Amino acid sequence: MHGPMARRAIQNNPIKLVFYFTDPKAIAAKIKAFGCEVTREPAPVPTLRNAMVGLAKDPDGYVIELLQAAPAKSGCTCEGGRRGLTPG
Repeated sequence: MHGPMARRAIQNNPIKLVFYFTDPKAIAAKIKAFGCEVTREPAPVPTLRNAMVGLAKDPDGYVIELLQAAPAKSGCTCEGGRRGLTPG
């Protein structure tokens, strides 16, 4: 949803989209290149066992959480151990 009505509609909407990526730093760079805001560069968070976490906003202002995917298990052929979440 874009435009003046969209801003009012999502202003008080506490939605956060969470995605897992093999390389959250590369995704953050793509988000910036697209013209959106990265509000927290992906970096390890000690209180989360050094999980790589970043935050950004989509074109409508919704918060996007960028998490590093766990390493793929042996024999798994999908990126990051999850289907459909490869950057590109």
